[in-house]
Amino acid sequence: MNQLEALRRSGKYQMEFLIVLALSVLANDSPASPIVVEDAAVKLIRHVRLPANEPGVLTEFLVKEGDIVEQDQLLAKSDDRLAALDKHIADLEFQVATEKSENDVDERYAEKSLAVAQSEWQLSAEAAQRVATSISATELSKLKLVVEQAKLAREQAQRDLRIAKLTKQVKQRAVESAQQKVELRLTRAPFKGMIVELMTQANEWVDPGQPILRIVQLDRLRVEVNLDGKRYGPELKGRPVKLKVALPPGDREVEFDGEVTFVSPELQPVTGQVRVWAEVINRDLLLRPGSRGTLTIRK
Repeated sequence: MNQLEALRRSGKYQMEFLIVLALSVLANDSPASPIVVEDAAVKLIRHVRLPANEPGVLTEFLVKEGDIVEQDQLLAKSDDRLAALDKHIADLEFQVATEKSENDVDERYAEKSLAVAQSEWQLSAEAAQRVATSISATELSKLKLVVEQAKLAREQAQRDLRIAKLTKQVKQRAVESAQQKVELRLTRAPFKGMIVELMTQANEWVDPGQPILRIVQLDRLRVEVNLDGKRYGPELKGRPVKLKVALPPGDREVEFDGEVTFVSPELQPVTGQVRVWAEVINRDLLLRPGSRGTLTIRK
């Protein structure tokens, strides 16, 4: 009996051990556990071929391949002499319009003239009431007409001033339009990145839409992996990640931190996998697009 009991207990403990082991495996392989993906691909997030905006001669490149540039930094110039001249003319016309819009001399003169005409007509009318023969009806009518003319002159002065203010607004928009035409002949960096290719040369003619240089963003890179779409979904978005990559000459491994930024809503029809993207911070620009490494998606 003692031997049978020992065997029974031994089998019981083995069963419990197998159950615990199975639960442990399931726990480690659950969607909430860290996900390790080998051979994850590193790609660019943004890379742009910047085009010419206006036809003309590309007069100057201010950068060369390999330069790190900041957002809005000036990269190249096209011939802008005519655009600059139009901008100068627009500025002068705006100054003239501003002077006119702020000049209310005619309006003030019309106000004074109306006040004098009204006063003269009123005094004459009062005198005619006191002494009927002092001023004729014809003279009173002429004085009344002068008052009406003064009123009309005031209205005209007010109207001219309103038009001058509207003209100022029109000229201001013309200045903005001329400035935009100057800006269209300047090529600026749309984001912080590296110039990797000059696609034409200075003093060459360029057409609108023709690419003149290529810029890539390197401070943040994308890591793309495919996961089992039956087990993983939108809950991964925002989870922290760590990418481990062997750097040249291959004798050291470096880790880069980031987070999951995109989980595709679509499953690949054949494999049933889902595309997942993570963005990692490219510390000291050590990580290169096209590299492959091990991505760990953490809890």
